[in-house]
Amino acid sequence: MVEHDLLHDADRVELLNGVLVEKVSKGAPHELLKERVLHWLAPGLGADRYRVRVESALVVPDGISLPEPDLMVLDAVSRPELPSSALLVIEVADTSLRYDRSVKPPLYAASGVPEYWSIDARGRDVRVYTEPGPTGYRAYRTVSEGRLAASVVDVAALDVDALFA
Repeated sequence: MVEHDLLHDADRVELLNGVLVEKVSKGAPHELLKERVLHWLAPGLGADRYRVRVESALVVPDGISLPEPDLMVLDAVSRPELPSSALLVIEVADTSLRYDRSVKPPLYAASGVPEYWSIDARGRDVRVYTEPGPTGYRAYRTVSEGRLAASVVDVAALDVDALFA
C-alpha cells in the first residue's frame, strides 16, 4: 500500500489479521516505560549476541499481519527479517491493552517468538507469555512486583517495582 501511495510512512497503522488498525498516540506513561525497559536491556545485550529493534515490523507467517511491537530482542546471528530471529517481543500498553493481550499473542506465538511480554502501564503489571504454539501461547503468568527474568535472553532480571516507580 505504501508502494502504491495509499499509505505513507507517517500514517500510524499496523496490519493485524488483515485489518489496518490505527495506532494510538503514545503518552508519557507509555514512553517512560519503554525507555526504562530499553535501559534495562541495554547493558546485557552485546551487538555480537543480540540486537534490539524499536517499533519495527515483525513478519508473521499468516501473511495478513505485520505487527510493530514496541521492542524486539533479536538473535544477532539470524537474519532479522525472519520471525525466528525474534527471541523476546515486548509491548507496552497504556490504551492498547486489549490488542496487546488478545490479538497479538497468537500472532507472536505462530511466529515462534519464544517469549512475549505485555506491560500494562495502568494495571502496573507484566504478563509473560511462554510456550508458543500454532494457535497461541500455552502458558502465561502475571508479575506485578519483585524481579522478572527473561528466559530467552541473558540479561539481569528486571526490577518490576522500579519499572513502575
